[in-house]
Amino acid sequence: MPNKISQKNILYVTSDIDFKYELEIIKKFIYFTTIEKSILYICIHPRENLKLYKSKLKNTTNVKIYQNKLFKIAPKVSDVFGISTMALLDMKAIGKNVFYYKNSQDKENMHKLFSKYGLGNFRLGKNKIIKLRKNILVRSNSKKTILNNIFKLI
Repeated sequence: MPNKISQKNILYVTSDIDFKYELEIIKKFIYFTTIEKSILYICIHPRENLKLYKSKLKNTTNVKIYQNKLFKIAPKVSDVFGISTMALLDMKAIGKNVFYYKNSQDKENMHKLFSKYGLGNFRLGKNKIIKLRKNILVRSNSKKTILNNIFKLI
């Protein structure tokens, strides 16, 4: 992964919800990152088909697609986006600005967890990503408290 670190580079983590739905969101991110002249890293959920994503996005120049390399990609990006996946919490825990997409396919319990730990949410405008909430730092809770809260919501 030889690309340099940039404050413009972003990461989108897929959620294993609906390939076609997420592909439409990813296409908007590709458009945005092309305008900004930045790189879109996409980390495919472990249960999803990496080859399918690569085949559908093969003609893009500013996109890097990976699977099972979340923590290797993290130093290269400033913001992380996704729908409903634990990878968003992982990225928040290591200090990234993290935003989730509120939509009808979301798991309500995940949104409660995301809100509790300070993840922002976002909408997609025509030419931009609209961050709806200020991203705050995670409260300093013990690991045991965090895990207990996750188990209660799941």
